[in-house]
Order: sequence, then C-alpha cells, then structure tokens
Amino acid sequence: MVEYFESIASVPRMREGYNPATWMLEVIGAGVDSQRQAASKDGLAAHESQLPDEEVNFVRYFNASASKKILDDKSMEPGLFQPSEHLEPLNYSSKRAASNTIQLRFLLQRFFVLYWRTPSYNLTRFGITLFLGLIFGFVYLNAEYTTYQGINGGLGMVYLSTVFIALVSFGSGLPLVYEERAAFYRERAAQTYNTVWYFVSFTLVEIPYVFAGALLFTVVYYPMVGFVGFAEAVFYWVNVAIMILFEAYLAQLAIFVAPSMEMAAIIGVLINAIGLMLMGFNPPALQIPRGYKWIYAIVPHRYAFSVLVAIVFGDCSDDQLAEIASAGNMTSLDFSGYPLGCQIVQNAPTSVGEVPIKSYVQEVFGIKHEHIAEYFGISIGILLVFLSFTLMAMRFINHQQR
Repeated sequence: MVEYFESIASVPRMREGYNPATWMLEVIGAGVDSQRQAASKDGLAAHESQLPDEEVNFVRYFNASASKKILDDKSMEPGLFQPSEHLEPLNYSSKRAASNTIQLRFLLQRFFVLYWRTPSYNLTRFGITLFLGLIFGFVYLNAEYTTYQGINGGLGMVYLSTVFIALVSFGSGLPLVYEERAAFYRERAAQTYNTVWYFVSFTLVEIPYVFAGALLFTVVYYPMVGFVGFAEAVFYWVNVAIMILFEAYLAQLAIFVAPSMEMAAIIGVLINAIGLMLMGFNPPALQIPRGYKWIYAIVPHRYAFSVLVAIVFGDCSDDQLAEIASAGNMTSLDFSGYPLGCQIVQNAPTSVGEVPIKSYVQEVFGIKHEHIAEYFGISIGILLVFLSFTLMAMRFINHQQR
C-alpha cells in the first residue's frame, strides 16, 4: 500500500519511522482538517510535508491504473464472478457449516470459559450462600426441635433458607443471561449455532456451579442446626441444588420470554411470590383454601420444601411408630436411639396432643416421608417442563429490534 501511494507523482514519500497507517490516512485526507487544527505552530510545517502537493482524485487514478485492468480481467474469468462450464454450482448440503458435535463442543467450551471468567457472578453466589449457611447455623445453633415451638421454628428455618437461596439464585442470574441473549440473537440470525445446542450448553454449565454452591451451604448449615445422618445430608444437598437449579433456569426462561430485564424480574418475582406463599408452610398445606389447592399442587417450591422437611423431620419407621403407640406412658420410652421424626412434640396444644414429629408434620403440613420419591420426581419433572419452555422461547421468540 505504501509503494502504491508513493508511485503517485504528487504524493510525498513517507518519512522514515513514520506510522504507515497514519501516513496513508493523511495522504487520502481522512481527518486532515482536525489534525491540522490540533497541530502546534512548530510542527505544522513538518505535518503538512506529509500531505500531497495538490489534491489527488485517488478513485480516478485507480480506475486508470494497470491494477484496475488486472482486477477487471480477473473478475471476468469463469468460476469467479461468472458461471463456469467446468465447475459445479455452489451448493450447501446443510444449514450450518459445522456439525452438531462440533457446535456442542464449541458452545460448551465457550460457556464454561465464560462462567470461569465471570467471578462477579459465581463468587457472589458462593459468598451469599456461605453467608446464609452461617447465619442460619448460628441462629439455630443447639436448637431444640422436640417442642411445639421448636418444631415450628425448624420448619420455618427450612422454609426461609429455601426462600433466600431461591431468590439469590434467580436475581443473580438475570444480568448474565440478559447479556448473553444479545449474542445469541446475533448468532442465531447468522445461523452460527443450532438453538438446541445453545440451550443445552447454557443449561449444563450451571450444574457444577450450582451443586458446588449447594454443597458449600449444606456442609456449613446442616451440622450447625443439629441435623444428623450422612445419607440424609447428601440427599438434602441434592435437593437444595435442584431448587437452586430451578431458580437459575427460571431466570433464563424469564429473560428469553420478556422483552427487557425489568419485565423478566417482574415475571420471576410474581412466580416466586405465588410459590412461596402457597408452598405449604404459612398457611399450612391442610389450611390452604379449597380454591387455591390447584396452585399448591403445581408450584415447584412446594415439592422442594416437602422433600427437605421429610428428610429431617419425617423419618420414623412404621415399627417405631407402632412401638410408640403401644407404650402406655411416653416417659417410659428411651427416645435417644430414635430419629428426630419419632420424637414426641412437647408442650403442644390439646388439639395436637402428644404425637411424634412425623405425625405432626403429616397431619398439619401434609408432608409424608413415604412420598419423598414422589416429591423428588415431581421436582425433576417440573424442572424439565420449565427447561422445555425455555427451549421454545429461545427458538420462537425474538426481542431483537433493528
């Protein structure tokens, strides 16, 4: 390029050590006026020495040059801009250049790198999760769950921890998903990736971070509040992770459905508010008005809450319940070897009576330990339903404005 411009008679040669890009811009007149105004009086002459002696019509010069003739002759050759009898017409056998496997591999790599390089998102989640675990752990340290007040406080603890973790997961995910939506719209318009693989990658990348955050919460919270049992702790951790995953995927769904992040936040807050009010704690499940029972039956928060409560407060076998029922005097029984669900609720109202914690949870809150598998399966099913909604929103909804 420098040689081409210097071959023009009225264009001065470039000074040694001068920036070629700057020199070419000055030669063709790009920004010359503004540069002349900014130049000092001492450097004005040196600066103008880099400019053509007279105004040059570079377009006319190029059109009359040999380079233009060579370019025109080349463009007329068959197979370039003209059809050729010896070459087959260009035909694409697939919609996208890359195979499905390559698309998935590149998208997975891209999203995992994105999450790794976004500490403001993941470290914030981990920090808040650890903070919540410590807060609930210290508040309920050495708590007694065998009294009427204690068991209700324990249920409230499980409820509040579920609520806070859910809201943190949803709120922190909105900005990240909203930023990625713009890139997704551009790449979908260019047919770069299949929507399915974009969705799969965006879904899978959340899983390790969510399970790590849930583990961080559980290992702090579970022993501090007095819960015991390794297998129960593992199952508790998995269900907390499922609840956090649901909220993360709800944030994705809201962003791809709503035109703006503010509208997505409103949608998520509405869904969470309804779910948290009718998940079966306050009011208790059996006291929810008949007209709202159908909402109680479909809200995903209800099943996550039921699993967590059943794990820690509903474990008591039928043989143990029969042994307790056959005892004439409760004080004669040694409950030290019994799980928490078999302990008798102390200081309960006469309407409740002396019943095991498992029976109290079942009769008031409608949570049965025998239905844990059902609750867990429904939670997974609802999670998959919301994921399918997200996929359809990504495929058929476009809020991009041109």
